[in-house]
Amino acid sequence: VTNNSGQIIQVRTESLTLVLSDRGSAAAQQFVKAGLDHEGYAAVKLEPDDKVIPAIAVDRSEANCFVPVVALIPLSDNTVKMTVIIVAAVFQDGNKWRFSDGASTFSAAILDGDFLAAVDRGERFGKGDVLEVQMRVVQARQGMKVSVERTVEKGLRHIHPHEQMGLS
Repeated sequence: VTNNSGQIIQVRTESLTLVLSDRGSAAAQQFVKAGLDHEGYAAVKLEPDDKVIPAIAVDRSEANCFVPVVALIPLSDNTVKMTVIIVAAVFQDGNKWRFSDGASTFSAAILDGDFLAAVDRGERFGKGDVLEVQMRVVQARQGMKVSVERTVEKGLRHIHPHEQMGLS
């Protein structure tokens, strides 16, 4: 395992499995860190019955190291052309807009400088407005949870509700 400082540490597979397990790392935190937070306890020592695995001792100074670590694992990264309905336009810099793709509502940051410049110049948005965009969709898994991050990379077309869309 390579830590944040670039130091390489060899660990047993069982230890790595424990650290990357949601329940396992939470249990280790509860047993070690929360246990040593109580007044009067200076250390936790585990001594296995067999001598194959050496005894392990953790003192109060090491207790803060026992916190859940759940790796973020990328699953997919795709850029697609799609049409979305504006649910909420947010004009404060850095905030995400709300969109609907017809099946679900989601938030997405807009990275297109030209589109944002048009917004700053006063381009009007209203109920029922539709955007044709190039959307980046990144899925990742952290523990047992899957998350989706959407980003508008390019605004291709702003369609007003009174404007008829062409057939593709």
